Amino acid sequence: MEHEWPLNLFIASAGRGTRLQPVSNRFPKPLLPLAGVVLIERLLHSVQVSLKIHDLAMNLHYQPELFQEWARELQPELPRPTFFYEEELLGTGGAIANARDFFMQGTCLLINGDILTDIDWKAFAEHHRRSGNMVTLAVQDRSRERRVGVDAEGKLLCIDQEMKTPGVHRWLGYACAAIYEPEFLETLPKGESHVPPYWVAAAEQTKRVGTYDIGSSPWIDLGNVASFAEGAFSCLKGSERFFAEPLGIPWDTQISGICVVEKNVVIGSNVELCDTILLPGTHIENGETLSSIVAGPDFRESFSLPATENIPKDGRTILGGSDRVYRHVAEGLLLEYTAVEPMVERQIVLTEILRRNDLPVPQIYSHNPAKRQMLLEDLGDESLRIWCQTHSVEEIAHMLKTVLDLLIDFQWTDTDDSPYPRDKPFDKTVLRWESSYFMERCVYRIFGLKEFCQPRVEALGREFRQLADTVSGFPRNLMHRDFQSSNVMIHQGKPWVIDFQAARHGPCFYDAASMIGDPYLCLPHHLRKELERHYLAIASDRLNMTFGESQQALVLCGMQRHMQALGAYGFLSTIRGKEEFLEFIPPALELLNEEVSCLKIEFPVLNKLVGKLLSLNNE
Repeated sequence: MEHEWPLNLFIASAGRGTRLQPVSNRFPKPLLPLAGVVLIERLLHSVQVSLKIHDLAMNLHYQPELFQEWARELQPELPRPTFFYEEELLGTGGAIANARDFFMQGTCLLINGDILTDIDWKAFAEHHRRSGNMVTLAVQDRSRERRVGVDAEGKLLCIDQEMKTPGVHRWLGYACAAIYEPEFLETLPKGESHVPPYWVAAAEQTKRVGTYDIGSSPWIDLGNVASFAEGAFSCLKGSERFFAEPLGIPWDTQISGICVVEKNVVIGSNVELCDTILLPGTHIENGETLSSIVAGPDFRESFSLPATENIPKDGRTILGGSDRVYRHVAEGLLLEYTAVEPMVERQIVLTEILRRNDLPVPQIYSHNPAKRQMLLEDLGDESLRIWCQTHSVEEIAHMLKTVLDLLIDFQWTDTDDSPYPRDKPFDKTVLRWESSYFMERCVYRIFGLKEFCQPRVEALGREFRQLADTVSGFPRNLMHRDFQSSNVMIHQGKPWVIDFQAARHGPCFYDAASMIGDPYLCLPHHLRKELERHYLAIASDRLNMTFGESQQALVLCGMQRHMQALGAYGFLSTIRGKEEFLEFIPPALELLNEEVSCLKIEFPVLNKLVGKLLSLNNE
């Protein structure tokens, strides 16, 4: 529950960030992008999780126009800031005095705009209130920057960088956050000043300057290039890579280690990236090799990460190819998503529609947008993929027929007049993107067949267009878009559908081909044919198609789906660094070859390409 007493927030943002140059020449430290979200927004979200902020203010000096531009595009759930301008830098004390009118309104939390932290802000505020302090400083016991001397009760005694003042019970580091009462303003002069001596003076006079130990909370001062890289990598939350959308990674880019690629980055051909951050506006030239580099539009800065525990390894689970993080908790399954997650609203609406139609999908118990958390019904850990590993062919056949019956119910669900899923048409543009994805991420990147394909590019393009034209012309239903065995859970002996937030209107045969020809399952040929007959007997009747027509539609959609899957396996393994997906390329190729062989007269060039891929794979 949020606290109920007034609290304002002031973010110190005026500094030039000299130690972070040349990065800070382009980006003031509070506006540094960290895996798609600027630092100041990460701070605001962190505070708003537990505190209701009444008013927000910031002091500006360096590149104020960038802050003004940022404020104009601020997300609606974040407070609008009041700016206090400093023609000349006024120092840490002068900044407070210059914003006197703001600080005199009531209790104010001040945070330096160049730190990345996950302090328990509610506990900090409640400690300040209970103590009756005029000022409470956030502190932390760390090996460096220990200069805050306190007594046994945590009251401030001195600030001494050499830690030689007698009578100190404990030395701590200042965590660049403090809570002030208005009366502290009476101690500050106008003009430039630095605040630590006034803390000490107030402590000597009133004994009401205390500290709050933030304990082991992650805390990084983004003061130099190395600590900025440490902070950016810590924001990945268990993943190893972040790539801003729209993705612009050429097929021949070699990626290893931890990498962050922000928006508006251009990457040339034959580039190698390892433990690298590419900031907005960066242009990487052909053939560049970057390792442990922060790159910007006009700089390349190397770094070496300090020994740190700030990159979290907290036992959370990232499922499949997704960047979503799930965690089992007592109340259910906790979904933690990032600030750049685009599908949350769709998931909420589609869940309501599907549950209203009695489809077995997990219930949403609660949603906290500020924390970016959603509490879901916990269906356990047994996916259909895992279930099949411990059951007989007969049992698998029975279960998969039940799953296909469920798919039929899903596909013929009435979505009423909901904007979802009609907002994302599964049209020729998407289908052509899938075939391009297959070429760039699998054919070129995994198999290195760029030169082999060069004289065949136009012919392949014609066949891909022909395939897209045909598939886009099939009857449209609600389609899952990724209906495979990892996205069906077996709970209490029955199948449940998950991960449907990307659902669209498109050909139902695409989902059926995805499940029946799932490379994760590698079903025997006779079982796949049995499942095809089961599904098509129902679908062809509902669509008023002959069995032969629907069977050919299934083959064509299977070609499309398996090209998409091969592109995804190439992307996930070589770009995202999830090399476990490489093992699914051979079975997906076998399935694609089987489908293309049925239509080799219509698709002769694609048939030759898939044959070449198979021969390379079998070498």
